[in-house]
Amino acid sequence: MNKFLRLTLISLSSIALVGCGGTTSGNTSAEGASTQTSAEVVDTPTLTGSYLSPAQLGYSNMRPTYNYYLTTFAFQNLETYSDNTYCLTLSSSTFSAVILPEEGNDATGNEKNNSLVKYYGAFTSTVDDLDDDTVYYHLSEPSRIVGSDDTLFFYDTANWTDDMKEKTADVTYEYDAETGSQKATGRKQYATGKEYLAAKKFSAVKFTTAKKTSTLEYINLFAADREVDSKAPATVTTKIDTAVSNGFLSPAQLGYSNMRPTYNYYLTTFAFQNLELLSDTEYCFTVSSSTFSAVILPEEGNDATGNEKNNSLVKYYGTYTKTVDDLDDDTVYYNLSEPTRIIGSDDALFFYDTDNWTDDMKEKTADVTYEYDAETGSQKATGSKQYATGAEFLAAKKFAAIKVTSAQKTHTLEYATLVFTK
Repeated sequence: MNKFLRLTLISLSSIALVGCGGTTSGNTSAEGASTQTSAEVVDTPTLTGSYLSPAQLGYSNMRPTYNYYLTTFAFQNLETYSDNTYCLTLSSSTFSAVILPEEGNDATGNEKNNSLVKYYGAFTSTVDDLDDDTVYYHLSEPSRIVGSDDTLFFYDTANWTDDMKEKTADVTYEYDAETGSQKATGRKQYATGKEYLAAKKFSAVKFTTAKKTSTLEYINLFAADREVDSKAPATVTTKIDTAVSNGFLSPAQLGYSNMRPTYNYYLTTFAFQNLELLSDTEYCFTVSSSTFSAVILPEEGNDATGNEKNNSLVKYYGTYTKTVDDLDDDTVYYNLSEPTRIIGSDDALFFYDTDNWTDDMKEKTADVTYEYDAETGSQKATGSKQYATGAEFLAAKKFAAIKVTSAQKTHTLEYATLVFTK
């Protein structure tokens, strides 16, 4: 099935679609010479490419000693800019006690933690000698980290505050093996953003991308045995997202689409939303979504399995106003206009930007309709709707103006049900 259509079908369980980057326009995909060098940062870098990795399924199982287990879905998105700087986004959702029933769609799980962390720095790129579709991106260590975490904080190493210092502190615990209880034994705060950056940044790394499909290999950036990329440039202070003033993250939503017992097939989706304020009037609203089929979480051991089906990171840009609740000044409502631009990455083979539409985007974002055979489960394509321009795609895929609710102290966002205009 066309992956874009499948995502649309899954969205019936109210999944929307996120990342980083400003409201400037750009071209698509990294082209040109086999080697690019880090350029001087300019005032208005433009987006040149976006690459999305497959999602990784993580499982931490304390059973049978304790009746507790965590399931995590994570993926990475690399955005490249015209001044040879990058934004690398790590998207992660964690649930405990996920139960996927054999029949019906009433899956359950306890949302534990979401995070959306963005790393900024410089890159060079080289093209594979034998395959010009394979491009290697050599990323410097980050010069800045911006993060949102639904366990109570937003932080930006370039704009550090006492609140960030307190809420990003590392806490160590002592565990009681008999009772499973824990006791805090230490607390490490980071006095400055520079200090936090030094502790949390990754070392220079080489990513492999496929240009035609805008896909990215997934790398464990913090693996102890990972080799440092010697071809990466020195890091620079980028001009991307410099005006970000605040961020809010929603709890994750668990979606479940179960075709059993008619067919032995079921999909599990985790999605959450992020609101960033780019200025006093402009917003970026992002939704991160990961979908797997055939997730199996064993009673013992950590060998969970699942088939990665689709990831999506879609960003909607527009303008906003805000109002403060009359009875609680911690509750702020953000009134988001209809989006004026959409940038999306989908690991089902495409990247698109409504401000910079191409024939490739026109082809790969087409909506395909299917006819299904209930007896065999087979399907046949019956039609295809292409969008000739970015404006046409935007008109079809934007959501209606909406009011979203935030809590200022915890930087949390109520998960919003988006109503799409068509």
